[in-house]
Amino acid sequence: MGKKNWFVKPEIVRLDLGDGEWIEIKKRLTVAEQRKLQTAGFNKISTPADGSEDTPSVDIDWSRMTLARVLTYLTEWSIRDDKDKPVRITEATIGTLDPDAFAEIDDAIEKHIEAMEEEKKQKPGGTKLKAM
Repeated sequence: MGKKNWFVKPEIVRLDLGDGEWIEIKKRLTVAEQRKLQTAGFNKISTPADGSEDTPSVDIDWSRMTLARVLTYLTEWSIRDDKDKPVRITEATIGTLDPDAFAEIDDAIEKHIEAMEEEKKQKPGGTKLKAM
């Protein structure tokens, strides 16, 4: 068995969207990208003012989370404008997508994430660090 690689190797995966359209996404995120994405939709977390042990209140903007996921994973796409020119991937261009088109892209990314999680479960051993 080879030595474990502790760093994310930048790999791109092409996902077919049908009708000749595709997106290219990062196969895996780095820890920095993952942590930033995990907190992308959090507006605030507050504990009860009276000091009680009630569950903290969490305010989440779900639309910001899905937008952040697409922007974090997406590296390239086949989408062109009405003059057949390539469209750059920016937050602004993502924000002007048709809602159904955005959902299609987000769903493809979500399926990729689920497949990667399943692949991770299938690997024998996983990450195990030994205390010294």
